[in-house]
Amino acid sequence: MMAAMRCFYLLRAFTVLVLLVAVASAESGHTTLRKLWASHDYSPMPIPEAWRSSTLPATERDLDGFLHFHPRRFSVSEFIQRFGVPDRYFVAADRHQWNFLIYDLPTGTTVGLYVSKPPSDLLGAAVILDAQGKLIRLFK
Repeated sequence: MMAAMRCFYLLRAFTVLVLLVAVASAESGHTTLRKLWASHDYSPMPIPEAWRSSTLPATERDLDGFLHFHPRRFSVSEFIQRFGVPDRYFVAADRHQWNFLIYDLPTGTTVGLYVSKPPSDLLGAAVILDAQGKLIRLFK
């Protein structure tokens, strides 16, 4: 009986500790996207031809431009026309997951686009992370 009570209190303390860590992590604004992109669940691939612009793309690569971008329609091609071809493209191993187009800014800031499978032009969301991985802005 005494061992069962001790086990109950240890389990309760552990649960509270886990919840506190989870809340602190969530409140910090840090994401795990960079870890996800580096995982075996995603493979780096060349940028699909379907999304490459036939005209010379713009090369605006400052954080302010990304922060104040308000697309008319939420599409991959509109984003690429404004900011040029992304630096990286990650394809999900699971065909039901979003792929990612990544812009690496000179400041260490990362802009990640949740994109559908080409040739679809659907952009699901965009996220801006600072150099430490903290969320700056989410567009959806």
